[in-house]
Amino acid sequence: MGKHIAVYVSVSSGSRDTASQEADLLRWSDAGHPLKVRWYRDTFSGTTMDRPGWSKLMQAVRKGTVAAVVVWQLDCLG
Repeated sequence: MGKHIAVYVSVSSGSRDTASQEADLLRWSDAGHPLKVRWYRDTFSGTTMDRPGWSKLMQAVRKGTVAAVVVWQLDCLG
């Protein structure tokens, strides 16, 4: 697999809803990019590092297949 842009979606500790961030990120990803866009999703908040989507994203980063990571808000990473 070649390099791709990773879009990471997660929930906050106060809300389990990702609809607003997914709508904005979908508009962004549909705008056209030179690289394939791959989505990574989690339904767990950042209060735990045991997040399947995060783990898959980090595996791809370590392999060197991620060119950029896009999030709706920086605290989605934390």
